[in-house]
Amino acid sequence: MRTAEARRIVVAQRALIERLSAAEDPAAADAEAALSTYESALRHLEEHERKIRTERKARMSETGSRKI
Repeated sequence: MRTAEARRIVVAQRALIERLSAAEDPAAADAEAALSTYESALRHLEEHERKIRTERKARMSETGSRKI
């Protein structure tokens, strides 16, 4: 849930930056740099979340196979 919310924030911020860029606002470059850092952190978080899910599924399948 948290990563989904973070993704929504990134999408909204990207739209704002596009509007700043279209308006030739000088703040757009700084905003783009900040968002790039946030997107990188989000990618790492999403990858960690995928790893946890994979490990959890593996543990569950090991546990399930022992019951049979």
